[in-house]
Amino acid sequence: MISASRAVAAARRQAATRTRVASLLATSTRSGNQSAHNIANNCRQHNYHYQHRCFSALSSMNEPTLFTASSSAEDDVLSNSDGVSTSSLRSDVRTMGTLLGDAIALHHGEDILEKVEALRSMAKQSRQQQQVEGRLDSMVQFVEKLSPEELVIVSRAFAHFLGIANAAEAHERCRRLKMALSNEVNDYNPANGGKAPAPIGALHANKRDSTAGVMSNLLYSDDGSTPTKDEVFKSLTSQTVEIVLTAHPTQVNRRTLLEKHSRVQKILTEADEVRSSKGTSYRQQQLDDALRREIASIWQTDEVSRVKPSPQSEAERGTLVIETVLWEVLPNFLRKLDATMKSSMGDDYSLPLTASPFKFASWMGGDRD
Repeated sequence: MISASRAVAAARRQAATRTRVASLLATSTRSGNQSAHNIANNCRQHNYHYQHRCFSALSSMNEPTLFTASSSAEDDVLSNSDGVSTSSLRSDVRTMGTLLGDAIALHHGEDILEKVEALRSMAKQSRQQQQVEGRLDSMVQFVEKLSPEELVIVSRAFAHFLGIANAAEAHERCRRLKMALSNEVNDYNPANGGKAPAPIGALHANKRDSTAGVMSNLLYSDDGSTPTKDEVFKSLTSQTVEIVLTAHPTQVNRRTLLEKHSRVQKILTEADEVRSSKGTSYRQQQLDDALRREIASIWQTDEVSRVKPSPQSEAERGTLVIETVLWEVLPNFLRKLDATMKSSMGDDYSLPLTASPFKFASWMGGDRD
C-alpha cells in the first residue's frame, strides 16, 4: 500500500513537472526573453530535490514537508538531557535544511551543493571521533581547495542553516512549554495535590523557577516558614524588573533576517496546530509552500550589515524587539500573573492596575565603540 501511494505521488510530480516545463517553454516562445534550453535547465535544477536530497538526511522522503508520516528510527532513540524526544525538532530542521539545499542548487548549481553536503558530512563524522587531535584535518584540506566564490557560498550555507536551526529550537522550546502547561492541568490529581489549588494553565505551577511555582512553594510548603498571602502580595506588587534595550554596533543579524526567522517560527506553530487537529491536505500544502518561500527568501537575503549603523538604525533595531515581542508578550504575561495570583490567593489579591512589575531603559545609540 505504501509503495503504491509513493508511486502515485511520483507520477503526479512528474506530470506536474512536465506541465511546468511546457508552460515555461510556451511563455518563452511568446516573450522571447529566455531560451527554451535555459528554462528547461532551470526546471531540472528546481526539480533537483526530488532526486538527490543533499544538505539533509531526507533521502526517504518524496518531498520536503512538515507533515511526515512518522519519525525515523534514529529520531526515536534520541532525546535531550531531560529525556524528552527530539524527533519533532529534528524533523523540522531536516525539512528546512532540504529546502535550503533546494534554494542553493537552484541559484548556484548542484556542484556547489554537493560540496556543502560533503563538508557537512565530514563535520558530522569528526564529532563521532574519539581522538581530538587532527580530526579537523580533512575539513581543512577540503576547504583549502575551494575557490573564493565557493567559500562565500559554503559559508553562507552554514550560516543560514544555523540561523533557521536556531529558529526551530526556539519554536521547540515554546512547544514543550505549552505541552508542560497542558500536562499540568490534564494530569493533576487532587489526591496528590496537597494544599495547593489545581493548576489553571496560565503559568507553570510545577516549575520552581516560574512565578506560579514560587508562589505555590511559598504559600503551601510544609516547612513551617510559610509567609502570609499579604506578604506575598506586597512583594509581587512592589518589586520591579528593569529591562534595558540595546543595539550594539557589532550586532550582525539584520532586522529583515530576524523578521523572516520570526515568520518561520509562526509557520512551525501553525503546522503544530494542523497536526494536532488533523487538518486538511490543502492546509498542509499551504504551510509547506509558505515555508519554502521563506527559506528561499532567507537564502537571497544578505545576512551581514554592510554599513556602520547610525544611532537611528540602532533605534530601529531596538523597536523591532518592542514590536514583535514585548508588545504582545508583556500584556499577556501580566494577564497570566493576575489570573495566577487570584487562583493561588483568592479574588481579593488580583494584580492592581497601578502595579508596574516591569520598566524599560535604553542605551541604543550611546555605545559607539
